Amino acid sequence: MTRLALLLVLVLAGCSWVGGKSVSRMTIISEIDANQNNATAVDLVMSSSDDATAALLKLGAHDWFQHKMQLQRDYPEDIAVVSWELAPGQTVQEVPVDSPGDMKDGFIFASYATPGDHRLRLGDDSRLRLTLGEVDLRFGP
Repeated sequence: MTRLALLLVLVLAGCSWVGGKSVSRMTIISEIDANQNNATAVDLVMSSSDDATAALLKLGAHDWFQHKMQLQRDYPEDIAVVSWELAPGQTVQEVPVDSPGDMKDGFIFASYATPGDHRLRLGDDSRLRLTLGEVDLRFGP
């Protein structure tokens, strides 16, 4: 095998973006009054099938957290989850995320005490910056 071919194989093997979206790093900033001064569970849910994505699109955060275990049993090969729980004022800075190589879509669910979906759908950024505010979450500062 030529050096160029070997290098290409190594690069492709190490890149989770081959085949779809990817998430490489996550920063979460919980504002001082986040979730009305309550801890907030946050799940990054990565889907590798159209069926799992369709099921996730129907859910708000409350339903996700209520049915999380069953959905993971229903789609054991198609859903990968990374979870955090942050207190108000806490920050998780640039943590590495191991996203599936065949990731098609991704969502963030946050367990807010206020009514609402509290769900975000991922775009094309591999480095995510999430802010937990008083009554909802958002991408960016």
